[in-house]
Amino acid sequence: MKIKLLILPLSMMMASSSFAATSIFGSYINVTSTNFNSGAAVWYDAQIPGGSRASDPADFNAFNFGVYNPSAGGALDLTGGEVLTSKGGPPDDITGATISYRVYPVGPPSGSFTAIAIAFTANATFADAASTAYSTPGDQKWSNGVGTTNLLTGLSNGDYQVEVFLQAASNTGTIFSNNGGGNFIASFRVIPEPSSALLGLLGGLALLRRNRR
Repeated sequence: MKIKLLILPLSMMMASSSFAATSIFGSYINVTSTNFNSGAAVWYDAQIPGGSRASDPADFNAFNFGVYNPSAGGALDLTGGEVLTSKGGPPDDITGATISYRVYPVGPPSGSFTAIAIAFTANATFADAASTAYSTPGDQKWSNGVGTTNLLTGLSNGDYQVEVFLQAASNTGTIFSNNGGGNFIASFRVIPEPSSALLGLLGGLALLRRNRR
């Protein structure tokens, strides 16, 4: 009987440890836009660590980035990503992180995602994009600029959505930060450069008006 009493707590401790798993507990998306913060790079919340904060960056999901005319210098760029991960317990390990995006006209999702690697930055203790510190052993930050990805490339006039999710690779499988499967989706509008035909028409009208005078 005494042996059973000693074994039971030990087995419970082992079961509790076995349930530890790798996870993503927070993520951010960095965007550079001529419409916000004087064109400087800005971090936006994707998955808020802990679920909520009294003060935090704007949510990327459902954010409207406004109207852009690329020919007039309007720019909307994906410029970074951040993923906060927890290793769980040994032998779990995180081996990499990525941010994936696609752009399509407002309406049903379309097109394939483009994935960009995010580099490892730090083990705990570290501060995230919202300047919150984390010190739990096994916590890691993957964060960096991912270059300048022009989200307006090749777009004609119209309303668009940019859809993003983040993920981490581990020795136990891939884990996602994807808004419960719905991904993080922001919107914007493009007003393109007037076509050469339209410019010619406007020029002809101006000339006709001048001749009439």
